[in-house]
Amino acid sequence: MGLNEKPFVASNQRYLNTPSLENLMSLLQPIEESLALLQQHVRVLEDVPNITKAGFMNIADHMGDFSASFASGASRAITIRERIGVRDSEMGLSDLRLSLRQIYREITAVFGSLEVLIKDKAGFSKSMERITDWGLRLEQDAHLPLMVDQVRGQGKEELERQTLGAIIDSLMRQIRPLIHEVASSSQEASDIMNHLTRRIMADLETSSHGLDVLKKNTSNTLKRMSTAVTRLDGDCSTLDNQTEGVNEIIFEMVQAMQYDDISSQRISHVVVALKRAEEKLLALQANSDPDPKTSLRWFVLVTRICTEQLRSINADLINAVGSMHGQLTRISDIAEGQKHCVTAAQGFSMELRKDCAEIGYHLHMLLRLGVFDENLSNDVLKTLSRAENSIFQAKRSLDMLTMTSERLEHLVMGLDTSRNGRLENLARSVADISKVIKTEGKEYSAQLIQAVDKLQEMTMFFSEKTTPKIMRTNSLLRRLPLILQQIETTNTDIRSMMTENLAGSRTIVIQIMLLSAEMTFHNAIDRKFTKIIEQLASINAKVAGEDILSGLEGNLQEMAKEFKDLADMYTMDSERRIHGEILGENVDMFGEPTDSEDTIELF
Repeated sequence: MGLNEKPFVASNQRYLNTPSLENLMSLLQPIEESLALLQQHVRVLEDVPNITKAGFMNIADHMGDFSASFASGASRAITIRERIGVRDSEMGLSDLRLSLRQIYREITAVFGSLEVLIKDKAGFSKSMERITDWGLRLEQDAHLPLMVDQVRGQGKEELERQTLGAIIDSLMRQIRPLIHEVASSSQEASDIMNHLTRRIMADLETSSHGLDVLKKNTSNTLKRMSTAVTRLDGDCSTLDNQTEGVNEIIFEMVQAMQYDDISSQRISHVVVALKRAEEKLLALQANSDPDPKTSLRWFVLVTRICTEQLRSINADLINAVGSMHGQLTRISDIAEGQKHCVTAAQGFSMELRKDCAEIGYHLHMLLRLGVFDENLSNDVLKTLSRAENSIFQAKRSLDMLTMTSERLEHLVMGLDTSRNGRLENLARSVADISKVIKTEGKEYSAQLIQAVDKLQEMTMFFSEKTTPKIMRTNSLLRRLPLILQQIETTNTDIRSMMTENLAGSRTIVIQIMLLSAEMTFHNAIDRKFTKIIEQLASINAKVAGEDILSGLEGNLQEMAKEFKDLADMYTMDSERRIHGEILGENVDMFGEPTDSEDTIELF
């Protein structure tokens, strides 16, 4: 019977011919040659587990490297995600964003304070201009002829009027510089405030425009940075998930590598069976076998069983190695995916680095805004103080002017001008000036007091509200470079870890390529098994002869015990199934006999 022919069933097959003893002895002549081949096959099979073990151990060693490399990459990804902390700190972006918002609020408040100062200055300047105009008009009106000249030459009886006129002239000379002082001091206060507000308005206009531009640019930069951080976090999450996928594949490979132990057991069973077949041949060679024909039939069947077992073992080996090739390809694909993922993450990291530099530039531009002039706060307070001093000077001059005008008015009222028309007109002019100073001076004095109060209010507001805002903003601006430095340091560490991950992924791809090229040990085993299978069929033909090969009809119950001993060695259902099929048994999926009429229990 050929290797692919149906097995003979023990219950209904008979030998077609029963050869004579002489013919049987002639069939034993090639036994020595077959015995040598059989022993050679046993040695080859005994060496096969060493080959498979070495092959699978090579894969196992690399699997450990792959697992460690992916685990290291996942660990770095987890570390990066922890340092990014999207919900908490966003790698320092939240602190940066909050600080910038506070800076913008503080600067906007400073702008508001300066605008209030400019608005208050407008009312202040109008008041000062009115007082200045009043003083200038009054100063012009106070340039009157001397009364002494009007009463000179009137005789001795006019001596009293001359003395009084001289006193009035003296008071008028005192009034004119006081009027001038009131006007000039008011003008000076107005000029001081005008100069201050011109500077503030110029700085405010450019600073406000610059702040709007910087706020827009900074907002866009922060959005890009936040997007980059979010994508970095997503890439790290992907790396972690890919590592879990690799772990699942490696677990599958570990299970597939159990074939090494399984195949070793199955080959050992075949070796035991072939050694027993070898014992049969030795007995036949020594003419010590009491039943040569039965032994030959047993020999043919056991070599066929071994042939099918080897064929199954070889097929399982090829499938196992092919499966591992596929699993290595999957790992290589994941590593390639990681390369692209890490490269993209490195790109986001570089963009983040550029944006950090962009934010640094924006901070530098913020410091160049006029509101951050270190002299601004002092200049404003000093200017307000100077304006206040000028108003105080105007107020003192106005008070002196008022007292002098009251005295002048009293003297004019006591001057007799009934016989001198020119003197009468002059006295009336002096009286009018005194009256104007007395009545209107009180109003302007009150306005000067209000102006002083307003300046003090502006000084207090700027000192207590605006100056602290400027100081807080400067403090925040000094703090922000530290935050940027922290972000840049973290980003540099991320790039370093990503570079290590990229190197690891590249190494894995190369290792898998080399390992796949090295996985050829199964080809050598396939060639060995194919040769053994072919030669076992040749040994059957040489040893048993055509009569026994074509007529395995004998009662297999005689050989049942030996086959039962052989079957008892099996530890796997596949072995039992193949064994039963060769013997013509109907077996279920677990290799158990299903023929209830068969009383032979082989397993």
